[in-house]
Amino acid sequence: MNVIYVHRWSELSPMELRARSIEPKEVAEEFSILEVRSLKALEGLAGYHKVAEIISVRGERPELWLDDKAKWTVSFYGEVENPEKIYSELKEWVNESSYKARPVPHRFRWMDGREVSKLIAKGGTEFIVAGLGGRVYLGRTVMVFDYESFKKRDMLRPYHDPKVNIPSRLARALLNLLSARAGERLLDPFCGMGTILQEGAMMGLRPYGLDISKKMVKYARANSAWLAREEGVEDFGARIKVGDARELTRYFREESMDLVATEPVLLPYIKGLPSRRRAMRLLKDVKEVYEAAIEEIVKVLRPGGRLGIVLPGLKTNDGGIATLEVREAYGLEPLWKTVKVEGDAVLRLINTFRKPA
Repeated sequence: MNVIYVHRWSELSPMELRARSIEPKEVAEEFSILEVRSLKALEGLAGYHKVAEIISVRGERPELWLDDKAKWTVSFYGEVENPEKIYSELKEWVNESSYKARPVPHRFRWMDGREVSKLIAKGGTEFIVAGLGGRVYLGRTVMVFDYESFKKRDMLRPYHDPKVNIPSRLARALLNLLSARAGERLLDPFCGMGTILQEGAMMGLRPYGLDISKKMVKYARANSAWLAREEGVEDFGARIKVGDARELTRYFREESMDLVATEPVLLPYIKGLPSRRRAMRLLKDVKEVYEAAIEEIVKVLRPGGRLGIVLPGLKTNDGGIATLEVREAYGLEPLWKTVKVEGDAVLRLINTFRKPA
């Protein structure tokens, strides 16, 4: 099956596919062209909005089947010349297939995935037109990201704070970059309210957590109990401890973890853009904690274990970016290149490593 995979993140999304051993045939900023045996290969990925099965390449007339009175729409991605003409052709082809089917217009070049979900739930169809390198692909949407489940885990758990928590969707993508497999032991040594652990539990991992704040550990345990009730996964709250990540080996045995995934942050909430001087001071203040924690993380990882760590960067009011430079003398091998995920003032720099076997 050849599909159009519409990206959530221009860099991270193709990388997440490769971590699943899915090599895109072609990659554009907004989408990738993939060949997969079935849609099951894409389940559990966080880096997409929609997936459309390719039904024709420009110049080929597709066979279309729409129910009478069905609603349909079309979204455009990439380099598409004369979309009005393509829309008219598509409308003509649909009318020949089912003259009672009616288009659903929208004001934008593409329809939001949440709206597409509603359309498909009512028996409707979305077509995707994706242009790349002079080729124009036409696809029919067959899979839409499960926004509601991730929103539920972000917003309906007992304790959450979007100002400080890593989003559950990004936490899932981080674990996918580490090729996490069910049954593996996952540690987050700066677990906060437990978002990364929560996504690990949803993937069948065995989560362990640590945080220096008693309040955060209390919140993470409550969130774990809620997740167990809501989703039927194991309640991992008993494996979340109060402690300092700079002394990990006081709490966890050496070489006992398959995966470590974490977003330490440790920065105050920043409203607006700081000066470069203030940004560098803030990053310098947390650098020692990061370095000491990484030294301990290496000790608790088993040979061949993987580390995913999100380092902070700060946009500054002079238009620049201040980043945290952490020394590399830890004996770790990079898994993927560093990926930058944009935010308002704080950038997330996603780094992934493997401990040599």
